[in-house]
Amino acid sequence: MDESATTSRTMPTMNWWILSA
Repeated sequence: MDESATTSRTMPTMNWWILSA
């Protein structure tokens, strides 16, 4: 149950690829 850890790693990842898009 690492929702916090997963979200914390997924959120920033999606942030940079969205900005890079």
